[in-house]
Amino acid sequence: MQNDLSTCGTHWNTILTSLTAMSQPTSPNPREKAFTHLQVYELEINAVSFLAHSAARKRVIKIFMNAMVFAKFPVESRYGYREDPPSPPKIVGYEEGTPIKSGDFQRFTCVAIGGNPLATLRWFKRDRESKDHIDPTNKLAKATLSKRQEVRAITSISGSGVFSELVLRADGSDNGATYRCEATNSATEKPLITKIKLTVHFPPSTVTIKITPSRPRSGELVSVLCDSASSNPESTLHWWRNGEVYTGYDSEVSNAVYGGQSTHSRIDFNAYSKDDEAIFTCQATNNVLQRSVHDSVTLRVFFKPEFMVASLEKFDVIEGDTLIVNLTARANPAVMSYSWRKGLVSPIPSSPMRGGGEDKINLRVTSRGPLLEIKDTRREDAGQYECEATNSEERDKPSLL
Repeated sequence: MQNDLSTCGTHWNTILTSLTAMSQPTSPNPREKAFTHLQVYELEINAVSFLAHSAARKRVIKIFMNAMVFAKFPVESRYGYREDPPSPPKIVGYEEGTPIKSGDFQRFTCVAIGGNPLATLRWFKRDRESKDHIDPTNKLAKATLSKRQEVRAITSISGSGVFSELVLRADGSDNGATYRCEATNSATEKPLITKIKLTVHFPPSTVTIKITPSRPRSGELVSVLCDSASSNPESTLHWWRNGEVYTGYDSEVSNAVYGGQSTHSRIDFNAYSKDDEAIFTCQATNNVLQRSVHDSVTLRVFFKPEFMVASLEKFDVIEGDTLIVNLTARANPAVMSYSWRKGLVSPIPSSPMRGGGEDKINLRVTSRGPLLEIKDTRREDAGQYECEATNSEERDKPSLL
């Protein structure tokens, strides 16, 4: 609206202007998911301007006066959500490089602060996901990351943060393993990740002994090998032979599974009949954990029969007495047969009776396996007797007088 004020020689301009303004909370409560309430106001501004004309200098002079602003009632309300990503997650409760003993329980807590909506936390071991979830009843959510390992996770909310606690019983497979925690919500384009690498001290699970060749013959070179399973730190090997400490061997170490090391040792010697049935024991010990495993093996050496008496051994007997001589032989495989003879050509029967019917003769000199029996000895029984023992390897023939 424009007014002419002739009395002042000036022109008045009155301008009415309407504007629109909005208000909203400046600090949304994250627990209310940043609920945003917009109120729209219409503002009425009455502004008056004056245009004064100077006849003398012929120029326009603008004079502005204070405007009055009136706020009307809200004309409408608008509601909405503001989405924000959480802060990068952090894992607390473990410092990398600190060794965990195998079998001990270890707790890790993943924390993600802020975010709208609040973050969802997920645990992974290498490329395997640990199944955990928000559980309002605080019951444990179980997830199996390996056949021998049980992992428990509890997720909770406190203030503006989300906390996920992972509990595991460490074993060898955790040494060098990476556990990662991922935080996501609808405002994240990709997961926010933090991770830790574990160090676990674990003992060897087994130790094995192998003999090569597996069927050695007397005089042959034999190797007894001992290998420990993976261990961190490496195991120390100890040997026993028939329960007595065995010395004079070397050991070496090689890389093994789960970032551990395997220890190897061998004993080399020429095997003879005296080594048959020797028991070798190897023990692997993790000295840090003071935990051990052991294994034993029995050596079998194949050898021909060996008599316990010397060849050409002499036996004295009084005439008329009975003489029994035992020449049991030791052998592997076992002796299959014994045969006796007097001199070079006279075999000694294995039965005390010979012939049949009325011609049956009761023999005084007989053999039964390794035994030689002479009843009612006489002078003519004197002489050299020979016993021969046979197995699948060879035969032996000691003589006696």
